[in-house]
Amino acid sequence: MQKKNLVGLGVDEAKKLLTDAGVNFRLTFYQSDKLKSYDTQLVVAVRSGDPVELVVADFKFNIQE
Repeated sequence: MQKKNLVGLGVDEAKKLLTDAGVNFRLTFYQSDKLKSYDTQLVVAVRSGDPVELVVADFKFNIQE
């Protein structure tokens, strides 16, 4: 599995892929002070190493009227 394929996935999906592959990983969360609520968390970067680091950010995709 190439690590670049993890970018854009949801956290749970990326965690499952790495766990099933037997890869050691950790999560780093980036949270904005301006974003008060979010509806999804996506992997935005993958850093090689042991353990592999998944960088996760919050996103709000719901449109408010």
